[in-house]
Amino acid sequence: QGAEAEAEAGAPQEERAKCVTGDCRPGCVVEATRGIAPTAPMAGPDDSTALVPAEFKVYSRRWWILFNYSLSTLLNAVLWISFAAIDDETAAYYDVSTEAVNWLAIVFQVLYLPGTVFALYLLTAYSLRRTLVIGTAMGAVAAGLRALSVG
Repeated sequence: QGAEAEAEAGAPQEERAKCVTGDCRPGCVVEATRGIAPTAPMAGPDDSTALVPAEFKVYSRRWWILFNYSLSTLLNAVLWISFAAIDDETAAYYDVSTEAVNWLAIVFQVLYLPGTVFALYLLTAYSLRRTLVIGTAMGAVAAGLRALSVG
């Protein structure tokens, strides 16, 4: 360890930062510079903590995934609140109480926790893509049932 520590002490600051943070991927540059927003602390040359900026690569595919997730969430929100604005008309059309119509919005909040557990199971068992497809398909089936109920 002594020779390794001496070799590291004589290494340039950038190389020392790469060794300390454990980031040795090719093409990834980590600079040990003070005064930059912290992302990963590292031991500085005077045993103080220096701040290490991290560089992130933005992939255009991630924007597509975010768009699909947002669209799926929008579908869910529309289904959740669709009858709340017209609860009197809906109650008159189906000949039920307004309380029964309001339960259509409340059931989403009641099923949120079991739905979250189910979604976490799907995320661990399958991929994010497949989980998103399953969730969106379930929302589309629910929207279809609501559309068919009007007749």
